[in-house]
Amino acid sequence: MQRSVQRIADRHIIQMAVRKATSSRDFRRRQGSVRDLTPEVLEAFAVGFYLPLHRGKVAFGSLTRKLKEMSKAFSRYPKLWQQFKDTIGVQGMLDLPGAIRQLAKDGYKVLKRSIDKAFNVWPLKLYLLPENKALSVNTMIEKLMNQFPRFKDALTRNVKPRVDQFDHWLREHLPVVSRVLMVAIFIFIWLNVVEFEWDIHALVQVMAGQLTLADLLASLPGSALGALMNGLGLGTFSLLPLTIIARLMWLTSKRYLIWTGRGFELNWDNLAADGLVQSPAST
Repeated sequence: MQRSVQRIADRHIIQMAVRKATSSRDFRRRQGSVRDLTPEVLEAFAVGFYLPLHRGKVAFGSLTRKLKEMSKAFSRYPKLWQQFKDTIGVQGMLDLPGAIRQLAKDGYKVLKRSIDKAFNVWPLKLYLLPENKALSVNTMIEKLMNQFPRFKDALTRNVKPRVDQFDHWLREHLPVVSRVLMVAIFIFIWLNVVEFEWDIHALVQVMAGQLTLADLLASLPGSALGALMNGLGLGTFSLLPLTIIARLMWLTSKRYLIWTGRGFELNWDNLAADGLVQSPAST
């Protein structure tokens, strides 16, 4: 019963936001170039792309602003609006709301599945580990470096963080997504991520199949990616420094450091076998 009441309240706020976004003289004037970009169509965008991540927390002001920007962008570029409709296979005006809701549903599933799969394998999994655990093990690594010169030398020599390492890992582990679903994902991210501003050039690239999912996610600020993943229910994205990530990556790849599921443990036997530390039994 409570869920039903919340659903009604959410839809009411969305309808108010649509009414606000389409009440201006500018909107009515813009409809001359895109007559089928109606309030009902904007509501379909909001219900399909925005509501899944905002049930019970629909932000009237933010949604209104996004809807205004969307209508303004499409009306300024009517050929882009037509290309969007062609891309999702819309035949007539009456098909639009349903096609948009279906596009959003498909895009949500693919986006969640793709990110979940990518961030559940190393090294991207490191970004979902509890930040306090990663920082505590980094403190332990610092102590080992001070205590064992050979360990410090090996770590310094082998760990060379790359500025674009995160982008590289995204491109390596995220799947290729079809052009239609990339359009859905682009709109989904645009409506839900506050820091992600509408970029006509980027949308043109998406429709042309020139922008991959990795490119799109890599363009987001870390905080925005974290908010998106949290909204998708995929855990908390840790904004760890690249140096820490690179250290953890190398140590886990060499099996010097093991993730138990609850935290990290040092593999003293492997460290000692490679002569990087003294065996605990001999100290």
